[in-house]
Amino acid sequence: MPRINEIFWSAQGEGLRSGVPSVFVRLAGCTLGCPYCDTRRAWERGRERTVEDVVAAVAGLLR
Repeated sequence: MPRINEIFWSAQGEGLRSGVPSVFVRLAGCTLGCPYCDTRRAWERGRERTVEDVVAAVAGLLR
């Protein structure tokens, strides 16, 4: 099961799709430890969720 840090709706903030409404699924457990990381809480936090649970959460944000 994937470990998920958070699932949230926001507008895309960078790149060619900047401003496009998006749902983000932020995974947990990154081991790179980049000094410029803006999501350090995702290095260790998060909880295991089934794929079905993640799909349901995303679908709920799209309604």
